[in-house]
Amino acid sequence: MRAVGCGTAKRRTIRRILCRLLCALGPAAAISALLIVAIASCRRPEPPSEEPFSGEPAAVSSSSLEKVRELLTSADLDDRLEGIEMIEKLADPALLPELEEGMADRSEIIRKACVLALLELGEPAVPVLIGAFERPDWRVRNNAVVALGHIKGASAIPLLKGMMRDSHERVRRATVTVMANVGGEDVAQFLIEQATEQSPGVRIEICKALGRIGTDNALRALPAFFVDASYGVRYYAAEAVARGGDKAVPYLVDVLETSSDVTTRALAARALGQTKSARAVKPLIGALEDPSSSVRRLAIWSLGNAGAWEARAALEAVQERASCFERAYARRALDEINRIVFVETETPASRMY
Repeated sequence: MRAVGCGTAKRRTIRRILCRLLCALGPAAAISALLIVAIASCRRPEPPSEEPFSGEPAAVSSSSLEKVRELLTSADLDDRLEGIEMIEKLADPALLPELEEGMADRSEIIRKACVLALLELGEPAVPVLIGAFERPDWRVRNNAVVALGHIKGASAIPLLKGMMRDSHERVRRATVTVMANVGGEDVAQFLIEQATEQSPGVRIEICKALGRIGTDNALRALPAFFVDASYGVRYYAAEAVARGGDKAVPYLVDVLETSSDVTTRALAARALGQTKSARAVKPLIGALEDPSSSVRRLAIWSLGNAGAWEARAALEAVQERASCFERAYARRALDEINRIVFVETETPASRMY
C-alpha cells in the first residue's frame, strides 16, 4: 500500500509540474522539458566507491599527467585549452614546466589561460613567474608581473621594482599598476622617484597610481607634473590629484596662489573644481582676479562644477564687467549652480513647481 501511495503521489507531482510548464512555456516546450526529466530519472545511480575516504587529495596518476602533456602538444587550440583546464583541476606542481612553456605560446588565449592556471596554483608558481621576467617576449614578462602581483600582494613589491627598468614600456606600465594595487607610502615614494626616468606613457600611469594611492605624499607630488612636457601627463596629473577631494585642496591652493606658470595655475583651478570641496570655493573666487584669462575661465567653470552657491555674487559681478567669453562662462556656471542646488539637492525647493 505504501508503494502504491508513493506512486500516486509521484504521478500527482508530475501532473502538477506538467500543468505549470504548460502555462509557463506552452505545450511543445513543456513536453520537451518533461521528457528530459523522465530520461534523467531513469538513469541508474552510480554505485558508491569502495575505496575508503582518507581526507587527503588523491595523488595524480601518471596516466593523467601523460594525457595533459599529450593535449598540450596538440596543434589544435581546443585540445591545448582542455589540457590547461586539466592542470587547473589536478593542481599538481609537477605540471609547472608545461605552464611555463605555455606562457610563450603563439596564441594569446593559451598564454592567458596558462597564467590563470598559474594563479590557481598560487605560491608554487612564484619561481616560474620570477623566471619569466627574463623571457625575451615582453608579453610573457607583462603577464608574469600581473600574476605575481596577484599572488604575492605587498610582498611582491621588492621583486617588481627591478621591472621598472624593463626595456618595454607596456611591462613598466603594468608594473606601476600592480604596485598601485598594493598602495602605501613606500610605493608612492618609489614611483615619485622613478617618474623622471620614465617615458610619458609610464609617467601617466604613475600619475594615475598616485591618485589611487591617495596618501599626503602622493597628492603633494602630483601638482609637480603640471609642468610636464607632455600634455597627457599634465592632464592625468590634474585628474589624479582631484580624486583626493578635501585632502588635495591645500596642495592645489598653494599652486594656484604661488606658481608663476600659467598652465600650472590653470590646471590647479580646474582640479579644485573637480574636488567639489567647500574649502576650494574661496580660493577659486580669488582666482577670478588672476592675470591670466585661462585661469579666470577655469576658475569660473570650477565654481559652477562645484555648485558653489556662495560664489553667485562674484559670478554676477563677472557678468557685468568681464569679457564676452568670461561672461558666457559665468552665465553657464550660474545655471549649473542653480541646477545643482534646486534640482539635484534634496531640499523643499527641489520639490516645488
